[in-house]
Amino acid sequence: MRHESTKAEAIGRLQSLRNIGPATARRLYSIGIRTPEQVRYAAPTEMYEKLREKAGGRLDRCVLYQLWGAVLDVPWWECKSLCAGVAGKSDPVKTDRSRVENSLT
Repeated sequence: MRHESTKAEAIGRLQSLRNIGPATARRLYSIGIRTPEQVRYAAPTEMYEKLREKAGGRLDRCVLYQLWGAVLDVPWWECKSLCAGVAGKSDPVKTDRSRVENSLT
């Protein structure tokens, strides 16, 4: 019973991050992410790739933008345009953190 309580608490804490709702929090928990700090200091593209792999290779790109938004503390839709602007025609999953962060300044 304690495990379920701990899991629920961790999922609740993850939801304190901008853009992270119940479904994304559960997904993050499933790949070993337990705290908001782990999200803030993780590479969004790596988290996305782990989640996509766990989902059988299919995962909406909006999840990538949610993760960027959680890390940078901005609305997810701003990350969509940032990733597209920084990555150009390349795959936004390959966009690295410093390039996106620098585009905010």
